[in-house]
Formats: sequence, C-alpha cells, structure tokens
Amino acid sequence: MFCMKLMFIYESMALWGGIERIWTDRMNLLAKQYGADILLITTNQGEHPYPYDLDSRITVKDLKIQFHHAYKYRGVRRRREIRYRQELFETRLKEEIDIFHPDIITGIAAHSYIPTIIKVKGDIPMIAESHELALQYYRLSSNFIVQYFRLRNLRHALSKVEQIVSLTNEDAREWKNLNSNVTVIPNIVHLNNTGCLSDGNTQRVIFVGRLEQQKGLPLLLDIWKKVHQRHPNWQLDIYGEGEMRKWLHQQIADDSNIHVYQPTGKVMDEYLSSALMVSTSVYEPFGLVIPEAMSCGLPVVAFDCPHGPRNIITSGEDGFLVSQGNCDEFADRVCYLIEHPEERIAMGKKAALSVQRFQASNIMPQWMALYQKFINGSSL
Repeated sequence: MFCMKLMFIYESMALWGGIERIWTDRMNLLAKQYGADILLITTNQGEHPYPYDLDSRITVKDLKIQFHHAYKYRGVRRRREIRYRQELFETRLKEEIDIFHPDIITGIAAHSYIPTIIKVKGDIPMIAESHELALQYYRLSSNFIVQYFRLRNLRHALSKVEQIVSLTNEDAREWKNLNSNVTVIPNIVHLNNTGCLSDGNTQRVIFVGRLEQQKGLPLLLDIWKKVHQRHPNWQLDIYGEGEMRKWLHQQIADDSNIHVYQPTGKVMDEYLSSALMVSTSVYEPFGLVIPEAMSCGLPVVAFDCPHGPRNIITSGEDGFLVSQGNCDEFADRVCYLIEHPEERIAMGKKAALSVQRFQASNIMPQWMALYQKFINGSSL
C-alpha cells in the first residue's frame, strides 16, 4: 500500500445516478481499504443532499459556482454571467489545488470544465473518466455552432489529459482518436450481497434508469404494449426520475399494468421481487443497472446498443441482446422468458454468477495499478 492524495471534481452529487453511485463506491473503498486522502470538489452542490453515503474520511468542498444560474438570463447578460462563473471556478479551484496538493486529479471526460482543470492543475496528472460514449455528449445539441465549439474545446483539452479511462474496448477505440493514452477499466458494480436470488415467479418486469431520451422510453412503451397483449396479467414497474417523467405519466394514464416509482435506495429489494429486467437504451456506455439486476438472479433483455450491454450480457445464456430498435424482436424475447419460467430462472442463476467479475476485488487492483503508475512513475 502507498499513500496517495486524490482529488475528484464533479458538478454535484445530487442525483440517484450512475456516476454518483460509481464514484461514491470507489471513493469509499479508496478511503477505507487503501487509506487514500480524498477531496471531493463540486461546483453546483448547494443544499442538495448526497444520494449515497460517503465515508466520513472523505473531505467534501462545494465551490458554490452554480453555473446553471447563468441561464436565467439572456443575450449579453448570460454571456457575462457564464464568463464570471468560469473565472470564479478557475480561481477557487486553483486555491483548492494549492492547498490540498493532490497526487492525481480525476474528472469526467465529456464535461465542459475539463479545459479549466487543465489550465490550473500545473504538472499534476489528470485522469478523465468516460461515462458517456466518446463525443456522444457533444452530438446531442441541435445547434451546429455549439457542436463545433464544444468539439473543438474537447479535442484540445483531452489531448492534454494524462489518461482517459473508458468502460469498454469499443468506446476506448473512439477516444483514441483524441488521445492515445486510453485504458479500459470496467465499473465496480454494487452487487447483491444478500445471499438470496429472485425466485423468478412474480409476474413483474422491472425497468430502472433515468427518465430521459437516452433510455428509449417510447420504445419501452411500444414493447410493453405488445407484451401486454399476450400476457395481460404481467406488470411493468419503472423506477426513475428525469425530464420525461411528466410525458411518461401522460402516456400511461390509462394503463393499470404500468407503474412509475421514484428512485429508491433499496433497489436490490425491487430486483429480488421481480422476474426479469428490460433495458431499452439507445446508447449506454456501460449500463450499471444491468449487472445490478443480474446479481439478483434476473435475466435481462436489452437492445444491443453502443456499447455497454454486449460487454455484460451473454445473449442466450444470462439474458438476451436484441438488434437496436427492433421492438417486435424485443417483445418476443420478453414473452419467451415469461412463457418459459424454468429457463428464465436458470438464466437468472447464470446471470448472478457471470457478473461477479465486476466485484470491487477484481476492479480495484486495476485502479491501484493506474494510480501507482503516476505516483511512482512505474509502468503498468
């Protein structure tokens, strides 16, 4: 074991989201098991509570930049507010770096604050984690000019990052167009540790994820309509929060077999009381909820979208991968599992075994080797 000081920088730890879960788990392990001195910097935390429990040994500091407040204004005033907050972020971040003297700084690759971190970090090595597909974040804007400048700034910033960490080999190949220093480390997954698996006998399908376009909610409803026609006694339970919640409620107003719930800190209990899980994302860098559900003994039916699901599910053994956007095929796979309970249960047991490769004991040594590479100057 070697002593290390790690600084993590993120906008806020306020959502029941994948990054929040992944970083919380890893930072807690680093503090408890490896004795790391950790400072978590946020820019927009404000009064929002942390969704997951951080170890008391982790220091947290909110810089109180509140970037989103600039968008209350328009035109010249908005540009001035953005510039002011960028300058404030630069000043306050530099102060924290000078005080803490981290060995390594970690940020999220597709976030707009990366250029500022690079500007003020000096010779401290930086790791940029990819939790979006390469460049996907910058393709979502409908404004061509915005896309151009975001992409230009991203290319320039990431060319100076010492290391990009991607979740899959496919995504890593894309990031290498920007920076040759890319390594693949899968997510540590918050696996079921109850010692119990779903018995697979409930007439319940579960969906867990943010309620937004990426998650393919229109496709989910189309699929469920087909499933419901064949199996009207089964229900779909959706757990999530996001910008499409109102739209979702409007769409299912008359459907008594679809229920929408807020995110829960006891999601494992919900997996354990379900028979199978569905994932309809149109892209997914990893898909954290997929191995979580599998660890509870659920087979998962997912679109074979770029790039995460195919790196987790072995189609036909512990779940099914469906060609992207093919709702008929997807519904058929769900119905097949409903109609073949013995096979459903057997696939769920295989799923629980296969995802053990994402345990912390398998993933953390990869992170420690990367940290040691920069702290000691050794090679991997």
